Formats: sequence, C-alpha cells, structure tokens
Amino acid sequence: MAEQRQKTHHILLSTDGKNITLELFDARLWPDKSSADNEFRVRIDGKWYSPAGKYTFLPYAAVGGLVSRLLSGREIFEDDPAPALRVKQRVRVHFGDCIDGIPMRCTGGFIAAPPYRGVDGRWYVAVSVFGGTETFLCHDVEAAGR
Repeated sequence: MAEQRQKTHHILLSTDGKNITLELFDARLWPDKSSADNEFRVRIDGKWYSPAGKYTFLPYAAVGGLVSRLLSGREIFEDDPAPALRVKQRVRVHFGDCIDGIPMRCTGGFIAAPPYRGVDGRWYVAVSVFGGTETFLCHDVEAAGR
C-alpha cells in the first residue's frame, strides 16, 4: 500500500550518473512512535532507512551525514563490522582541536559498553573516564598500551 503521509522534504542526489531520491517525513506523523521536533523518517528510493529499528527518526545533522555517505558512494544499507573494542579494555580518547591533524588533548579510560551504531551510521562507544561515562566516536578511541 502506498504511503499516505505527506513528505516534508524531497532531496534528489545525482552522483556518478546515478539518481538517488530521499524523502523526509516529519516524525510527528507517527505520534505513537515519536513526538520529536526537527526529526524525520527517511525513505531512500522508496525503501525506509531504518538502521536503528523499524521506526528510525533522524535529526537534521544525521540526515546530512546520510547525504554525505550517499555522495561518497558508500552503500547505506551495508553492515560495517563493529570496531574491535571490548568492554573493560583500556583506551585513549583523542578529542578537541587538532593542529596538523594531531589532536591536542586526550584522556585515558575504559570501555563501559560495546560499540553501537548511531542513527547517523557512525560507530560510537561509551568510555568510563574520570568523572563519569561519556560517549565518543569510535574513530577517536584507540587501545592504550600497558
């Protein structure tokens, strides 16, 4: 059955001679699933984009990340393997401003939970650091030596 809800935005991407259509539907159209403002359910070439379950709602920034992924030519429905980080593993987290590609700040900690994929398609991990647990992008985390 065709979707009866009205799309809020329509994006047409053309890359490498291939057209990709994104349709964005306001999350409030599914009041029993989400009531968030400025979040959208996304349909790509007629197929719902649902990396975090059947009803995945993306904020503007995640839609931008999805568009970037599509423009880079990466398959959006592929299942990249989880980063090789395990619970209780000692790690170093790089964050803050970079000079010549080198992060100027880092901190040590321990992995508090297994890595998970965010709705933006990137891998995140919870790290126990001094003062509590924080979530970081996995590419900012590396195993620490003894």
